[in-house]
Amino acid sequence: GLNAAENPLVEGQTVGSRHFTEFFGEVNIPLITDRPGIELLNVDGAVRYTDESNFGSDVTYRARVQYRPNDWVSISGGYGTSFRAPNLREQFLADQGGGVSGTLDPCIANNILTSLGNAGSDSDASFQNLVSNCVATGAQLVDSDLNGFLDTSLVGTSGVTTIPTTSGGNANLEPETSRTFTGTVSISQPWTEAFDFDLAVSYYDIKIKDTVSEPTADLIVSRCFNDLTFANGTSPFCSLISRPNSGSASSNIINNINVSFFNIGEVTSKGIDVNTRFGIDLPFKPAGEAVRWTMTTATSYQIEQEIETFDPTDRDDNVGEIGTPELRFNVASNFSWGDWSLISEHRRLGAGQQDNTPAFAPHPLLPSPDPLNPALPSNILVHIVDNVPSIWYHDVALSYTRDNYSLSVGVNNIADKSPPLIHPTAGPNRNNAVS
Repeated sequence: GLNAAENPLVEGQTVGSRHFTEFFGEVNIPLITDRPGIELLNVDGAVRYTDESNFGSDVTYRARVQYRPNDWVSISGGYGTSFRAPNLREQFLADQGGGVSGTLDPCIANNILTSLGNAGSDSDASFQNLVSNCVATGAQLVDSDLNGFLDTSLVGTSGVTTIPTTSGGNANLEPETSRTFTGTVSISQPWTEAFDFDLAVSYYDIKIKDTVSEPTADLIVSRCFNDLTFANGTSPFCSLISRPNSGSASSNIINNINVSFFNIGEVTSKGIDVNTRFGIDLPFKPAGEAVRWTMTTATSYQIEQEIETFDPTDRDDNVGEIGTPELRFNVASNFSWGDWSLISEHRRLGAGQQDNTPAFAPHPLLPSPDPLNPALPSNILVHIVDNVPSIWYHDVALSYTRDNYSLSVGVNNIADKSPPLIHPTAGPNRNNAVS
């Protein structure tokens, strides 16, 4: 067995084992070569059999066709499948303890009040969906204005405590499987030797089933209580949340969130990548040595990135949201002279806007009356920043290379541009923490 802990100083001793056997074969067949209009027509493929001790066996394959009508144009397309069994950490990670702020519970009094304010009415469908999910998980709410709609929570009125979280491996995980289609057209200009120019345009379409995911507490809570597809606690995410459901209603705050690994139903990704390379010798030669300028660009346009967690009818397209910009663009420039190179890289990340984010939320540091510090201000609402603008980052480096060694010095983010700041619950990654 192996210690599968990601960080042994934080995670417990985690021991597990597996073994697997694989057989694979590859073939490359040039069907036609050196004919008018067909410089090359080639087919290649591969097949692999995998037998994994904990997750069974599968056969995966890949096939690709390449057509070159001449020596400067290439057209290719491919289709393939894959199989990935969960790794040792995903299977055998020992249970770990953690915690998140009690204000994450959307059913506490202050959060219900905030949600009611954002909804505008206690009869609003989204607010009533939240209420039904709170009640189904054990939170007690009352109809304060006697109009037939629950609108006031008793949870958390005597103070808010930290919510414990547990995480660990999952022996019931399913292996990931995928299928991928790619198509590429590439051109290398043949008309002049004065400069080089290459262009490649690729389309990809990827579908992954049973993706292994390590959810955050924020994600679980949001999908349990705020997903309009589910009411009355029927979201599968609600099974990962528990309350004590004993004692007073005011103390019935969430007392555990299970953030262990689980399988996502399906992830799809479609997009277009455009890559270029331009190279030319500049018309001057310091000390008799030519200066070569090379510029490369990489543009990525995301068409689709959908996630289906459990319900096939409940799909979330993340394109344009924070962390999944519609457009990414990189350009790199390299001036080389003998053993010296001056390199600059410029990266643009597109803007992002989260979906279905409430306008206001309790202050993350001063959310509710603190019984230990009653003098602190409380019940303060803050505007949720749920969008980021597009941003450029610029890096430069100087390098010196000889046969047996190289030296380089550089500065990343030379303009010292700070990343955009957002609300802790608005983005996709581990509380979006900045340290």
